[in-house]
Amino acid sequence: RSKKVTFLDNITEIPRMTFAYCDSLREVNFHENFRKIGEQAFYNCWALEHLDLPQSIQEYDHGALSWTGLKSIALPDGLTTLPDGLLSYNGQLEDVYIPQSVTVFGDGVFGNCTKLKQIQLPSGLSQIGKGVFSNCYKLEHIELPNGIREIPDYAFSSCQALKHIKLPDGVRSIGSQALSNCISIESIDLPESVSELAYRALCFNPKMTALYCRSVTPPTCKDDAFDACKFEECTVYVPINTKSAYKTSPGYRLFSNIVETDFSTDLNNPMAEREENTPIYHLNGSIIQNARKGLYIQNGKKFLK
Repeated sequence: RSKKVTFLDNITEIPRMTFAYCDSLREVNFHENFRKIGEQAFYNCWALEHLDLPQSIQEYDHGALSWTGLKSIALPDGLTTLPDGLLSYNGQLEDVYIPQSVTVFGDGVFGNCTKLKQIQLPSGLSQIGKGVFSNCYKLEHIELPNGIREIPDYAFSSCQALKHIKLPDGVRSIGSQALSNCISIESIDLPESVSELAYRALCFNPKMTALYCRSVTPPTCKDDAFDACKFEECTVYVPINTKSAYKTSPGYRLFSNIVETDFSTDLNNPMAEREENTPIYHLNGSIIQNARKGLYIQNGKKFLK
């Protein structure tokens, strides 16, 4: 049972499931001309806690880095797309560095990364896939970039520690169960651009006490959009002169308290944009709490302290 693998210069890719079930594998050494990692190449390599990926690896197949013991990972600069399931089912993963070049997340990229608490998304990200963060039980906060236009099905389903999510202006739809079973979330702010909530989009959120709906036209939905929410305890805040429209619309009509508010001030809105301390990362992708002198990553860029 090999614990270490070092690739010769004439090998430039790892085929599908090459190291599957190599449960003793702890170290993988790539050369600087390596090109590709195939589908589920390290499947069930639970002892593999770290990978140092060279910049040359720009091609990853479905689930290429999934089902491992990875605790941290820094993805190479220059990547534009994270394929379906790339880092899914990495139950020990806590720290991830994603380069600013990434614009697309496939389906389930971080699904079932049950220890992932926080992540900084690239500012140019414009598309996320279904179930992209589903079952990330410890994810506490996420701020989606301005280019996102759709929150797909199951995107944040069962993110049970999620307390705050910032949906950008321009989001048009919230998919089926996209924000369901987020049992720690207390308020959700739907931008004015949102026009549709799909099946059970915001269901099973028992701690939600405030729902901010900024559109003057109630986003289209059915009563099931808010299944198992506490309708008597949650207040829906809507624009001035729109209460009657919301009061008679499917879904919103179930809530006991609908209150008109002036969103131009945002003084009473706890979901208003706030200052956050931007995380600082080691070059290996792990978050650092107290940075000393050295080379680090912040806001997707390397800097010398």
